[in-house]
Amino acid sequence: MGDFEFTSYYIKRMSSTFDINGSNKVVYSFIEGKGMFGGLILGDKNNFYVFINAFEKMWERHKELFMEYFEGNLFNKRIMPELKEINYNLFNDIIIDSKFLNLISSAIEKDRFSIKTMDGHFLFYQHCLNRYVDKEIENSIEHPN
Repeated sequence: MGDFEFTSYYIKRMSSTFDINGSNKVVYSFIEGKGMFGGLILGDKNNFYVFINAFEKMWERHKELFMEYFEGNLFNKRIMPELKEINYNLFNDIIIDSKFLNLISSAIEKDRFSIKTMDGHFLFYQHCLNRYVDKEIENSIEHPN
């Protein structure tokens, strides 16, 4: 979420989802760290380049961390000497491992406070907070339906 162009695009996609179904469920889920957001992030193939551009920038900022993880957990012959090929199950196990999820969380936290990426993070979290507050006000006693 640190890439400003990607964040703007993602917010637009989320907003259209809210407008269609009138629900802030996506925001609540995101804030609570639940659910899958890949479909919203990618949208359609015509806008895939926005995601790829943001991913490439993120990779450049954190490639040493990711390569160290994959070297130690995927390509290390001492850990898995019998490994002859990387298959779906092995790769899936490695990317859903809590160590990898912690690595991603750590990279996101680092980006939140980086000069290069804090604007995108701020814009995204501010959008989520605004949606959350709007829904709370809508459901409050002060604002009856």
